[in-house]
Amino acid sequence: MSNLVLEGMDRLFKDEDAPPIHMLSIFVLFFVSALALYPDVMVTLDYFDFADYRMYHEIAGSVSSALLFLVSIYITGYNILVINRTIKNEDTILPEIDGQPYRAFLGFFPLQFFWFVLYAIAFLAVAAAVYFTLNTQLIFASVPVALVFMILLPFTSFILAAYARNLDAKGLFDVRVLFKFINKKAAKKIFAVVLQFAPIWILVAIFTYLTYQFNIPVKTQTNVTMVEKFFYQKLLVMNAMSAYMEVVATFLWSYCIAKVFQQTES
Repeated sequence: MSNLVLEGMDRLFKDEDAPPIHMLSIFVLFFVSALALYPDVMVTLDYFDFADYRMYHEIAGSVSSALLFLVSIYITGYNILVINRTIKNEDTILPEIDGQPYRAFLGFFPLQFFWFVLYAIAFLAVAAAVYFTLNTQLIFASVPVALVFMILLPFTSFILAAYARNLDAKGLFDVRVLFKFINKKAAKKIFAVVLQFAPIWILVAIFTYLTYQFNIPVKTQTNVTMVEKFFYQKLLVMNAMSAYMEVVATFLWSYCIAKVFQQTES
């Protein structure tokens, strides 16, 4: 089996439309991050009093959160279209920047909600059954159950791929469809992809953790006027690049899942 991660990275960064789409993505993420940090920068530069800081912080936080919500929806829908174009063997896997991702997301959301609730109920039910059967602490009952559900989790990505193939959720609200995807052929391929993808997950997790640690002075709102020189410039870059890495990793994982889905369904 070829290395789908390397193949996906090649498609994501070398397709004809890749450079402008990546540049636009970075710009949008920088803008949202800059908006969230605006009050902290202004109070540090003495553009308004620290007494007004909380009010401006709440306003900027609300606006940036709303924008981030819309961007997240768009990225989810865009990700669906990436899978669609991958399965259909289009020349480029990155769609144009238009309104189609929002429509793709709206079509997928009821299915996503259904499977999320179903998965949560199943997890809690099995954990409770283990808890009462073995008469052990709930935390210890949850650990083995969580491991089993984590093993099954990659197969739920096939639900997304099945929807993305024709942007149609027909037949995917049937619980039995998941068991259709769980087979020896699919398992061999999907766990090979998981192993190939592990370094990407680790890299993104480390960078996300470092970014979170770097954000602590702002999140706790302590010593906001006494930060080191260029602190906010560094924070802006780290926040935007952390989000960008997560987006790229999501598209890359979806490309791999789409190829495995394509191979197992053929």
